Amino acid sequence: NTCLKLEKLTMLAKRKSLFDDRPVEIQELTYIIKQDINALNQQITRLQALIQGHNSVRTAHGQKHSNNVVTTLQKRIFTMSTDFKSVLEVRMENQKAKKERAQQFSSLDPTASPSQGRRNGDGPDPGGGAAAGGGAGAGATFAQHSSSALY
Repeated sequence: NTCLKLEKLTMLAKRKSLFDDRPVEIQELTYIIKQDINALNQQITRLQALIQGHNSVRTAHGQKHSNNVVTTLQKRIFTMSTDFKSVLEVRMENQKAKKERAQQFSSLDPTASPSQGRRNGDGPDPGGGAAAGGGAGAGATFAQHSSSALY
């Protein structure tokens, strides 16, 4: 059911955690929902054409009922499409906020650079001394990020 898929996508898209994100699942659901909406629109168009073709054999009441059914289905699809668009916008805003938080975390954490340096062999050694070509790099990076944030 497309509505259930949209509800699941809404729950996934509204998550704000940096570490509990499921981008592959979100992309798959987004693709599937787009396909479902397109298929539903095509089915409604075919239904509408079928109703138009049988107008001569229907009573006025039957024709009005058929038109009301099609109109109701079109409204539901429109509402679902609008909700889908809103969910994608929320996802985009949350992704932007996550990216900003991640950048703040990585640029403001002075302990991040030395630990990365140790993995590369460029930062201070675990004993507290500086490795060749390394000790001042982390402080300079932190100072550069701090001063750029002021402008």
